[in-house]
Amino acid sequence: MSVLLDRLNDEQRQAVTTTEKPLLILAGAGTGKTMVVTSRIAFIVQSGRAEPGEILAVTFTNKAANEMKERAGRLIGQKAVKDLWVSTFHSFGMKILRKYAYQAGYAPDFTLAEYGDQVGLIKQGLNELGLVEDGMSQDPKAILSLISMAKAKNQVPEDLEESSDPWEQRIGGIYRYYQEYLHALNILDFDDLLMLTVRLLQKDEKVRQLLQDKFKYVMVDEFQDTNHIQMELLHALLPKHEPNICVVGDDDQSIYSWRGAEVANILAFPQIFPGGKLIKLEQNYRSNNVILNAANKVISINSQRHVKNLWSAQEGGEKLKVVACGSEEREAKAIADTILNKVNGRQNTYGDCAILYRSNHQSRALEDAMRRGRIPYKIIGDTSFYERKEVRDALAFLKIIHNPRDDFSFLRVLDVPPRGIGPRTIKTLREKAVENKTSVYDLLRNPQFMENFGRSSDALMKFNNRVEEFRQKFQEKVPLAGLVEQYFEGVGYIEGLGRMYKPREDAEKRYQNVLEIIHTIEGREKEDKRCIPLQEYLESVSLMEEYRRRQEKDEDPNAVMLLTVHASKGLEFPSVFVTGMEKNLFPHEKSAGLKALAEERRLFYVALTRAKSDLILTWSKMRKAGRRMSQRMPSQFLGELPKDLVDHCLPQDLLKKLSREEFLEQMKNWKIDN
Repeated sequence: MSVLLDRLNDEQRQAVTTTEKPLLILAGAGTGKTMVVTSRIAFIVQSGRAEPGEILAVTFTNKAANEMKERAGRLIGQKAVKDLWVSTFHSFGMKILRKYAYQAGYAPDFTLAEYGDQVGLIKQGLNELGLVEDGMSQDPKAILSLISMAKAKNQVPEDLEESSDPWEQRIGGIYRYYQEYLHALNILDFDDLLMLTVRLLQKDEKVRQLLQDKFKYVMVDEFQDTNHIQMELLHALLPKHEPNICVVGDDDQSIYSWRGAEVANILAFPQIFPGGKLIKLEQNYRSNNVILNAANKVISINSQRHVKNLWSAQEGGEKLKVVACGSEEREAKAIADTILNKVNGRQNTYGDCAILYRSNHQSRALEDAMRRGRIPYKIIGDTSFYERKEVRDALAFLKIIHNPRDDFSFLRVLDVPPRGIGPRTIKTLREKAVENKTSVYDLLRNPQFMENFGRSSDALMKFNNRVEEFRQKFQEKVPLAGLVEQYFEGVGYIEGLGRMYKPREDAEKRYQNVLEIIHTIEGREKEDKRCIPLQEYLESVSLMEEYRRRQEKDEDPNAVMLLTVHASKGLEFPSVFVTGMEKNLFPHEKSAGLKALAEERRLFYVALTRAKSDLILTWSKMRKAGRRMSQRMPSQFLGELPKDLVDHCLPQDLLKKLSREEFLEQMKNWKIDN
């Protein structure tokens, strides 16, 4: 027992040994949260307070649950850890519903619905309920999302049907159809795992009492991320008198309100569970005090929070660097140059470095800079820019201009956006091209062959003729960026994005990604002061993609990480770059209002506290917004940093002078893009 407690600091030890009252452990970033949770489990077991099977610990991801169980196993032994109830909220709900399925109104062999089937069921319901003409059929995924949000609030169809809002009433109707259909097939969706478990425990006193008697200790990790239905589940599992619950979290890292998380749950814990205890873990084992003092100052501006002040035993530390760049391409190049400089100067490895951004669309310029610098990188939690469907479609449109006999690209975009051609026609074209050992392009130029397609032939000829018109224009020596934009509009691709992708927010993101291709070409033409031929652009993309694929195949763990700030939560890196620190980008342009701005500030706090020793914040004076280059202003968050902890730098100031050998190594690695 002493070995278990000796490795803990005073606050951690107090958190581990406080076991018989409601307990809120405020665990700041990098304060050893997981070690405290697993040590507390071990303390309870080793002190004889409970058997492993009498302890329930819930968290939010399978990865976190597996790590918790693995660490606990090292402390209490692999045999004992098998009896622990460590899982995600949804996995816990699944276990309970499997055991008490009949009481919940289902058979124990229920299955979980696939997302595609759920969307199809919503479409089917809209048709059968006569709501197609009501305009609702345009966005079945959005309707499914609204049903999910209703379940997260423990709302059944009646709750919406009885609303005074006609729109909610209609949503309630489709919700009823959807739920009754799934129930008839003994199918649950993901949200049912929580809502049905809560409703089972609320109505069945016997089952509720069995579970309350079983779990003497209930623990919740990442408590700041809980939503309404998860709180109801916890209340149902706990006795009204003397509830023994321990929650661990950090309100300053509550960044998922868009998923339904309610920061009020952790803020109001002392009122929800009166008579409990609050313990703050403030000693940070990750970052130096310069970074922590800056983060403390920024987050202190939020008024609705539990006051904390992170500190470290590490002495010293370099000031944060704020770097203004001329454009997003120059911003990306400055970061790439700095990383190469650090690696060749042996300050860091590639794997020590992470580049964080607020939104996924910012990755394009960064990816290009990594590739041009031959810097190994990995995108975490998202698809590479050039692997996104809308980008691949756009590149396919360009490839058939350059090579009309590229059947892979031609068939890919023949019905993009939908133009009345259809998969059956595309299949026939593919088969006939193979059979005649020719290309689809040549088949479409054969009038006799085209007679076989009836109504589809007009759409095929119209598309082919339109592409042919633009093929002639691409022979002219004019700026490529403007011509590509005209071409995408001319073949209906730009306008079609709104029809192809729902909801509107998804279509807008994909539209911005297509515009990024145009912006990339425009930036390269300005840099080179010439009109770039289409062939040259396509070759540069192909070469960079092949380089990326080879990197992925090699699976080199020593690679720079590119990821959103949201995806970075829980991770740490010696050297962190936070990009796009501009007004309307970070904080996001949609963060109007004090509540939304407070969450954006918490997100910035998360970004700051990922860094161990080196933190660089960059912004661009000019950036493409839609189709226009616009002047940018620095983020208000930069102004909230303590002035005495920040150095404002030019990009070249980031570079350390290298020895001759280090300089030659950097030149060898840098790929000149002609």
